[in-house]
Amino acid sequence: MKNYSEYTDEQLAVALTQGDVRAFNELYDRYYSILYAVAFKLTADEMQVEDILQDIFASLWDGKDRLQITQSISGYLFKAVRYQFFKLVASNKLKRDLFNQLAQAVNTLTAGADTAVCYQDLQSVIETLAGQLPGNMGEIFIKSRIHQFSNQEIAEELGLNEKTVRNQLSLANQHIRAKLRGSVYMLAILEVFHQGL
Repeated sequence: MKNYSEYTDEQLAVALTQGDVRAFNELYDRYYSILYAVAFKLTADEMQVEDILQDIFASLWDGKDRLQITQSISGYLFKAVRYQFFKLVASNKLKRDLFNQLAQAVNTLTAGADTAVCYQDLQSVIETLAGQLPGNMGEIFIKSRIHQFSNQEIAEELGLNEKTVRNQLSLANQHIRAKLRGSVYMLAILEVFHQGL
């Protein structure tokens, strides 16, 4: 069995372009903490840092077959943090507008309906989408977002590394967002679940 912790960044990048999930997990484990520190220094907001890192690693995995790194993988990832930060800054007005649209939609939706029924319907949609995810990604997503398990609890229950759980949640969020693309309302609902409501 290959010991990916002994691979150089360049070897991991090559393996990643070939779809090697263990190479991806090693890059994630190797760089998550340092990228977290850099992103936190820029934003001073843990939730925004999580969003930035989720986008970076999900994009890295989703674009693995098109990956062309002309510098070191670390340089590539640090630039990605800066890019995501600037993108976040530029979209703050858009996020406020999206939140206002969501609040208006929720008020309209619940005006004549029982809130518990609406919540169950939304939960059912999220569970259905999560059930379509590969491997145990859907199970991890449901345990985290619906049953409110911590990453540590999920890791212990499934016999996984906690960073692997975070990685799988990041990929699950990316996959579900992709399925909901085009539906502002459904994306906003996913954000509510992402925040653990």
